[in-house]
Amino acid sequence: MANKGHTFSYVITAALTAGQKTQVSIITEADSTFLVERIYARYIRDFKVQFTDSVFNYKWSNLPVYAANIFGTPEFPAKILDPIALPPSTELLVDLENLDAVNPSDIEIVLEGWRIYAPVALSTRRWYQYVKNTVLPASDVVSDSLQINGDSDFLIKKLIARKDGEASLRMASTEMAGRYLTSQFIQLSNQFGRAILPNIIAHPLKLGRLTLLQYEMRNLTAASNTVQLCFEGVKMWGSQTAAEEITPAMARR
Repeated sequence: MANKGHTFSYVITAALTAGQKTQVSIITEADSTFLVERIYARYIRDFKVQFTDSVFNYKWSNLPVYAANIFGTPEFPAKILDPIALPPSTELLVDLENLDAVNPSDIEIVLEGWRIYAPVALSTRRWYQYVKNTVLPASDVVSDSLQINGDSDFLIKKLIARKDGEASLRMASTEMAGRYLTSQFIQLSNQFGRAILPNIIAHPLKLGRLTLLQYEMRNLTAASNTVQLCFEGVKMWGSQTAAEEITPAMARR
């Protein structure tokens, strides 16, 4: 085929009853590799999602992710800074949970990207989201940590969060001998964005295997406050000084 590729979208739909958990799946076409470059969704009720790529048995996140922390809209899509390569005939498993205990929910998810009719060398980097759920009692402070898995280093590129109400945060990393990442507590809405408008940090933060990202979080409301922090970036295997990343420009050459 003279044309090595073209824009393409895989669509995933589900109708969930109130409070339902379910799994749906799609299988990519056998004649092409697909690069996921943007993801967005249409929904009314809040839900959680977790993707699993069956070819590599690779989950895209350590825990289910709130929709607002992963999906954008067609106008403001969540852009995958490191496109996700799905080889031919990949089965993508999608675990969904309707968080509304009273009302049903119709969900439509779109994976937009580049369909390639040519061999594609897979990168030693893989897009990933580390998420951490914290429930803050009213007007209280909670200390907690997130540990990086032992299979790979991780490079944080985006800061995203979903919260019931405002909170403030101060983080430190054992990678940096416990040094703080900010001079003082900072409000979540002044440091973390949303999937549609994330905080793409100027200098990605590398965390080694088994590193602890420690934090103190203050609830700035007089009610219980559920917060999900989302650290989006790439898992890194092999020699990272020479790691090649799959980019749309490379794929279309």
